[in-house]
Amino acid sequence: MLILVLLAAKGSAAAQFQDTAKLYRVARSAEAEYERAARRLAPLDPRPTRTATGCDEVVGRFCVYYDSRRDTLPTEPTQVGDYRNRAIRALRAAYAVNRSRTATLFPLI
Repeated sequence: MLILVLLAAKGSAAAQFQDTAKLYRVARSAEAEYERAARRLAPLDPRPTRTATGCDEVVGRFCVYYDSRRDTLPTEPTQVGDYRNRAIRALRAAYAVNRSRTATLFPLI
């Protein structure tokens, strides 16, 4: 009888670890999808200049703004926000399982 109880507990622990691993994979995948979408949907200007775009700095094809209270900031594509929200939900779910796992904690910060 004791052996059956131990085997049942071992099976449920293995299932829990598989579910946790899947949760981490889903979180990492959602985070990577967001990062790809942010890069893919970033506006492309082959010759950006600070004066033409109003950027504080141009890094590659990205326009960097240091002051977020400006009136002239471009709007973010809604798809990027959707991907970010999915990533945050997945990372929060993974974080709730293990709060010391830095792979899910750092992206949330």
